[in-house]
Amino acid sequence: MSNESSGVLSHLKWVIPILMAYSFFQILLSDYIVDDAFIHLTFARNFASGNGFAFNPGEPTYGITAPLWTLLLAGFSLLGITGPVFVKFLSIVFGILSLPLVWQLSRTLGLNNRNAIAVTIIWMFNVWHIRWAASGMETTMAVALLLLSIKAQLKKQSISYIWLALGTLSRPEILLFLPLFVIDDLTRKSVINIIRKTGLFLLIMLPWQIFVKINFGTLIPNTALVKGDLTIPAFNDMLSSAVRTVKIILASNGIEIILILISIIVITRIRFKNLPGKREIIILVCWIVLPMLFYISKGVFVTSRYLLICIPPLTLLAFMFLNSVLSFAGVLKRNSIITIVTLLMILQQVGLTAAVTLPHAASFRPTITALKDIAVYLQENAPDGSVVAIGDVGVMGYYSNCYVLDLEGLVSHQVLTYRAGKTIDEFIESGDYLKAAQVDYLVDKSQSPKRWEELRKMRYNVIKVHEVPGGLVDSAGEIWYYTLYKLDGQYRNDNGVESWAD
Repeated sequence: MSNESSGVLSHLKWVIPILMAYSFFQILLSDYIVDDAFIHLTFARNFASGNGFAFNPGEPTYGITAPLWTLLLAGFSLLGITGPVFVKFLSIVFGILSLPLVWQLSRTLGLNNRNAIAVTIIWMFNVWHIRWAASGMETTMAVALLLLSIKAQLKKQSISYIWLALGTLSRPEILLFLPLFVIDDLTRKSVINIIRKTGLFLLIMLPWQIFVKINFGTLIPNTALVKGDLTIPAFNDMLSSAVRTVKIILASNGIEIILILISIIVITRIRFKNLPGKREIIILVCWIVLPMLFYISKGVFVTSRYLLICIPPLTLLAFMFLNSVLSFAGVLKRNSIITIVTLLMILQQVGLTAAVTLPHAASFRPTITALKDIAVYLQENAPDGSVVAIGDVGVMGYYSNCYVLDLEGLVSHQVLTYRAGKTIDEFIESGDYLKAAQVDYLVDKSQSPKRWEELRKMRYNVIKVHEVPGGLVDSAGEIWYYTLYKLDGQYRNDNGVESWAD
């Protein structure tokens, strides 16, 4: 048995109880799932049943940014394994698989077994890791694939480009690491080897890109066009994105950042030579910074789901620097200090999970319940071929059997033409959404129930109203309403398009 294997076994008495604690949090979040998870389930169901890579059967659209996740779900759907419970299970499985990958990467970076396990445990308890593993989304799979690619790149293995390609198919921003890998290889490899490794990347990516171009006529997902756009965003949007990024990262990894900054100050002043490898530091720093800069530069409304891929290197860097400083200073109780730091980080994560994730999950459940209730109502009462316009499309598409018009434009590409430059409220109020389809029902989310009933009483008849808490952590204390309207009246022009002329 190798030293590494025996080292892991010797620490199982610590790992197993904490893994059980991780499972305990997942049990507490067992009924937590986000609406977007149902988007992937709906695409997967339609693709597996021969209705195309589509949200609405028979209407292909590039409405997802994680095709690998959707195709994986479609494969299981062919076997009859599908549904909300399964997609949550799969997300948790990838979360668990990321644990040994973090340990392996820690060892690759030169941390001893004790420190590698400490980093793994901290990652296990990370507040955003626990939350998004329970959400039914692709995030944990993307993290696992990025961990595999970074570890292979550090070991100078060609397979790093294959893992990177698979990661890109699970989160498009992982493509940002391709130039980093190429530059890293340019310092050590010949051009021929770089071409060969890039070829491996393209071998995975090109089939999907060809499929996308043939079926959708574009290489850019609708979600990227809506959320990120291809133009330079307003400065206020970039500033807001930067502020949210800083808040999220400081909340979950403030201790790591403080340790890194203190270590850099000490290293700079003393100028000792006992440093982690420069190549390793550069790769880890780029790992943290590249996705963040991308989100900020596009003015994206950043959430913890996007930033989860940036978190493992923060803890890795903190431990690498801390060990270098303690080793140089000749601290006798170095292991005790590491243990104290580890416990503080774990307490921070558990505290955040208890204070933020669990209450948020509890406040979000009524949202899914309300959407499902409306969707089931339409399934049972709406005539065949009915069209429902809504912004939160996942649950509606999965349960209602209606044609769903996505007011955000994420899965309904025809909406993008008419919504350009408008908020969703302006889009509804102007009636421009009716140019994209002949709508029978509208589901409106706002803080004012029945608000469109006053706009056009003869057109907007209220059927149902659901009161729900705010859907985000920072809006959980707010009260919102889902209002289901039936659209009546004959406001149509000669082309059959709804008209809002007086």
